[in-house]
Amino acid sequence: QSVISYARERYDALASLSDAVALLDMCHCFADNVASSRLPWTRPNVSDCSGAIAVKNGRYAIDVGPEKEFVPNDTYASAVQNFTVITGINGSGKSTYLKQLAII
Repeated sequence: QSVISYARERYDALASLSDAVALLDMCHCFADNVASSRLPWTRPNVSDCSGAIAVKNGRYAIDVGPEKEFVPNDTYASAVQNFTVITGINGSGKSTYLKQLAII
């Protein structure tokens, strides 16, 4: 009971520590993936503040490897064209495409 009370009193500090550890773990995983990959990874190029996003030959970091057939995705979105309908059968890559954009 005393341990629970102790933790409750320090909830904010524990939550902040948990967020920091999660961020560190994510950065480590990305760095490890890039360092051990045979693929030519590059950083996104941020060119202006127009609010548009243009991705050429984008790929999701998890679904790559020599045994996987992967089709790179191009994406463009702006204030004028900001809505895209994504359709396809199960397993066709809809979720992978959305996760790729979220990471980039």
